[in-house]
This record gives sequence, structure tokens and C-alpha cells, in this order.
Amino acid sequence: MLVVLLACAQTAQAQNGLDRVRRLSSLESGEVTRVSALEVTLARNGVDKRIPSYEIRSIAFADEPRELSDARQLLQAGRYEQAVEKLNPLSRKSLGRRELDQEVAFGIASARGRLALAGQADAAEGRAAVGAFVSKHKNSYHLPAAIELLGDLELAAGNLDGARSQYEKLTKPGVAYYALRAALLLGRLDQAAGDHPAAVTQFQKVLSDTVSAGEELTLAATLGSAVSRSATGDVAEAAVDVRRIIAAADNEDTALLARAWNALGDCYREARDTKSSHLAYLHVDVLYPQQSDQHARALYHLVGLWNELGRAGRSQDAAARLQEDYPESRWAAKL
Repeated sequence: MLVVLLACAQTAQAQNGLDRVRRLSSLESGEVTRVSALEVTLARNGVDKRIPSYEIRSIAFADEPRELSDARQLLQAGRYEQAVEKLNPLSRKSLGRRELDQEVAFGIASARGRLALAGQADAAEGRAAVGAFVSKHKNSYHLPAAIELLGDLELAAGNLDGARSQYEKLTKPGVAYYALRAALLLGRLDQAAGDHPAAVTQFQKVLSDTVSAGEELTLAATLGSAVSRSATGDVAEAAVDVRRIIAAADNEDTALLARAWNALGDCYREARDTKSSHLAYLHVDVLYPQQSDQHARALYHLVGLWNELGRAGRSQDAAARLQEDYPESRWAAKL
């Protein structure tokens, strides 16, 4: 609800003649005079303010069409197919401002990529859409997010070298935040490859510079490190770290909570604690099904865990839902 209210406020304010930049913890207005991959310049009363791309949640432009505003709300709510329906007509014409054309292009590419990542659309088409944006819009402040999404899609497809190539691009600008974000992503990549000591090393890079990393990366690295530490035998302390994050999380931060409960499930699974692992994954299935990729992941693990608990019917139900709801996902492919 808060996201929708903020988006509506941005739309109303933008229609008053000002561009509105929603940062991590504030909303600022002015005229966007320059946009690059690393920052946006916002002018107000003769003063230019340079805002790093990684601090920007979204921008509502003064002259943007209502369809773009509506699509942005749909994207924030995870309603990707409806967002594409809103944006497709806009993509077939120039909106008279480069930044607006880029907003439309990124909206479509990210929606198609997210659908593919969730296993709800063709994976190759999702990679192609995001890859095309990366190639054509190198001066968009969305570029780092698009590169990360492309890496995630390569990882989901099992192309570890392709994913690594994309993630490593984030280190090239020489910006501390992006170097740490790349470390987080490379840690997840090493984790997926089963190289848990290497993953812990990457996650530790983030945890050793929490000021530059910020809260979001720090929490993500803590979760990642806990899973890999569990895989190397440090189960008890790792599970405690994850439970602290769950206890402190905002109930509305469903993305964090879904990832955290899955991380806790991973910790207990590494410890061969079937009941505790099952309960952790079940939290995601019951409480956070809107987090598509995490939900698919939880369902995949529940298929095996329900069988171990002697509940074959529940296992079959989880498998059926995984294949029906996320047919193109890497998790469905692994059944």
C-alpha cells in the first residue's frame, strides 16, 4: 500500500511541472538535466544535485504519459504482464524525450526479464529483451540494474560463465557500492556452483565495508554467508544470524523475508534437519507466494522434504504447483 501511495504522489507532483526522484529514503523535485549510467543530475533553483543511480528507486517525469505512470505502479507491484500491456503502445512511438523512451524500454525489458526469471515466460526471450536494453541504452541510470538482471537470467539458465561476465561489469566504474554489489552477486554465483568457501570470501567483502554497502547489501550478504557457512559446517551460528534478520525485518519487506526464510531452510537442509528445513520453506510457500523466484525455489525443496516426512500427497501437490505456476523456471526443470 505504501508503494502505491508514493507512486500516486509522484504522479500528481510530476504533473505539476517538476520531475520527481524517489531516493532510498527521500523524495526530491526539480528538472532532470542529465542522465548517465552512474548518476542523475537534478536542477532546482539554479543548483545542480548529482544523485547516484544506486540511490534512485524511481523517477516520475513531469511530461510523462499517464500510461507510463500506471505501468510503473504495476511493475512495483510485480504485475509484469499488465505493465507490458501498458508500455507496448508507448514503445512504438517517440515520447519526445530520451529519458521517457528509456523508461518505457527498461519497463518492458525488466518485466520480460522478471517473468522469465520467475519461470513464467520463455527464458531466451527474457534474456534477449534485457540484453537489447543493455546494448542500446548505455547512458540510462537503469543500466546497472539491467546488467544485474541479465546476469541473473544467465545464472538461472545455468550459464555460470555468462553470469560472471555480467556481474563483473559492475566493478568497472570504480564505484564502491557497485564493487560490493558485484561481490554479493559473485558470492551467490559461487554458491550456486557449490564453491562455498569462495562464496564466503565474496560475501565477507560486503560485510567488511557496511558503510559503502548500505543496509540492503549488508543483509543480503549476511544471508548468503549464513547459507555457505552452513554448508561448511557452521550451522548453528549461521541459523542464528538468519533468524535475527527475520526478527528485525519490516513485515512489508516480503522480498527480504522470502529470501531469509529460504536461507534458513538452506541452513537446516545442510544440517540434515528435515523438519526445521521444511518449516522454513513452508513459510515462503504460505506467506510469500508473490515473490515468484523465491516461491519456486521453496516449492522445489518442499517436493523432496514432504517425501522425507512421509507425505507423498503433499509432495505431489508441491511439484504440480511448481510445474503449473513456474513452468519455465530452473526449479521446475530440476524435478
